[in-house]
Amino acid sequence: MAESEVPKNRKPLLVGCLTVAALVIGIPVACTALLSARDPRDTHDVSADNAEALGYQWPLTVSEGLIWCVGAGRLVFEADGTQYALNGLAKGTGEYADIEAIWLDDPEVDGLKVGIDGLIGWGNSVCGY
Repeated sequence: MAESEVPKNRKPLLVGCLTVAALVIGIPVACTALLSARDPRDTHDVSADNAEALGYQWPLTVSEGLIWCVGAGRLVFEADGTQYALNGLAKGTGEYADIEAIWLDDPEVDGLKVGIDGLIGWGNSVCGY
């Protein structure tokens, strides 16, 4: 018998152990995700005027908006009545407009956008992510 093979009489035990492990590990993870969901009304004002004081360059064509803390880790930016996915978790839902529509082009490099990490980092911080 090869070293990596599981004896036939041990396979049911292995399957049982993996099932128990999935339940023990999986349920707490699922419960944690559900319990960490935030109230979608958890919002924070943000603007170009206070970006520098907050430690980052303002990366958007609009001058102000709201950061929404939605679900477990989703960041949404709202401006002029439109909600934009600010991070991958929000974008993955397909529920929000693409932030590219209001993301500033980099004036120094054609085809690139200015850094948006500062705004995302600030949003993660105020949302507790």
